[in-house]
Amino acid sequence: MKFVPRFDFSWKSFGMALLVVALLVSAPLYTSQASEISGEITAVDVVGRVIEVNSTRYTLALQAEIKSASSETPKELNIADLRAGQYAEFEANGSVIQSLRVFEEGQPK
Repeated sequence: MKFVPRFDFSWKSFGMALLVVALLVSAPLYTSQASEISGEITAVDVVGRVIEVNSTRYTLALQAEIKSASSETPKELNIADLRAGQYAEFEANGSVIQSLRVFEEGQPK
């Protein structure tokens, strides 16, 4: 006599499978959300594309948008224009900066 496994369909097992799939799909979405951070630039490494803000190191993504927010019309900057003492606001995924705004006059009011 052969034993053949049988799958009994029930709404409970279907619901559990659906829950597992939903959790697996939503986990990468949660971890990839950008967070907004602000603070004073304390160090800049142009070659390594790394800046330190409030003593925490962040890497600038290659496609990162860097803008001066001090004037009425924001102008494009590059990493060589950044220096310690400037106030910055940026979006980062983990420790990678996606967009950066720099204020020459210090923290905005």
